[in-house]
Amino acid sequence: GYKRPVSYRNLANQVEDEVVDALATAVQESFPKLSHRYYKLKAKWYGVEQMDYWDRNAPLPEAADRRYSWDEARDTVLGAYHGFTPDMAEVAQQFFDKRWIDAPPSPGKDSGAFAHPTVPSAHPYILLNFHGRSRDVMTLAHELGHGVHQVLAAPQGNLLADTPLTLAETASVFGEMLTFRAMLAAETDPARRRVMLAGKVEDMINTVVRQIAFYDFECKLHAARRKGEAYATFWRAQSVLSSDVLVRLRVLAELRDGAGLLVEDHAAALTAAPLARHQQGVALGELPMARDDDLVPGGDAAGDDHRQRRVAVGAARRCECGVQPGRER
Repeated sequence: GYKRPVSYRNLANQVEDEVVDALATAVQESFPKLSHRYYKLKAKWYGVEQMDYWDRNAPLPEAADRRYSWDEARDTVLGAYHGFTPDMAEVAQQFFDKRWIDAPPSPGKDSGAFAHPTVPSAHPYILLNFHGRSRDVMTLAHELGHGVHQVLAAPQGNLLADTPLTLAETASVFGEMLTFRAMLAAETDPARRRVMLAGKVEDMINTVVRQIAFYDFECKLHAARRKGEAYATFWRAQSVLSSDVLVRLRVLAELRDGAGLLVEDHAAALTAAPLARHQQGVALGELPMARDDDLVPGGDAAGDDHRQRRVAVGAARRCECGVQPGRER
């Protein structure tokens, strides 16, 4: 068997337990000087003593996103890649010239974004939904980072071209950070630069910091379960939230039981991306968010039980965002 619940996930990611422990410790030790400082600063911008949990990612009062055409987004990403090395831009250019990207939103199209490597003898495909926002430019840069990696890895063959998430996300975050730096350098308005930097800091907190907070929470939860500790006792010991919010969110811990400690992958990848290293931080008082695809059927649970669980997740999502049942906004 495995010594710790996380050992199973680490083996799949081809990384040692000690490496993940070192990553988690380094991030946690940065709590006071990075994420704590940022949230205090953001509370000051909002004119409040302390922000509510659900306002962590709220836009700044003066935030106004500029719009990008598809051609502008393409040129921005390729220019950033070319600034690092022309070879990277040359590989990425193929995705546009050979129409390997499905970008326009359309009825029935899946949300989100991904890059699929298919098989080494073919070529990758990228799916995204481009709405012209700066975040969409970042998404394009992120997925093209995957795509470039997949093209360059293909000659390794079917057995070696695939990579664990910890390595795959390094390439994508690297491409994204190259593009962000290029966009920031091109922006001359001080207010707009502050909005961009605040957004990127929050992205880094969500990608590294929040994931490590989730990871720490799940490790403690598994350890408490092994000791026979009740969920209610564990939640009261761990939470920094009010008892009212805690009661509404407690269902999340129950629904995540057995989900498999998925959360350190992106944190490890971002930590490994050289251009992103100095932008890491750790969030305060984070709690796990359950997603539908996190729910792992257990025992002899019937279909009705699973549907009830999904309803509970939806209710917990709304409560976690500060929306009372029956008052969706």
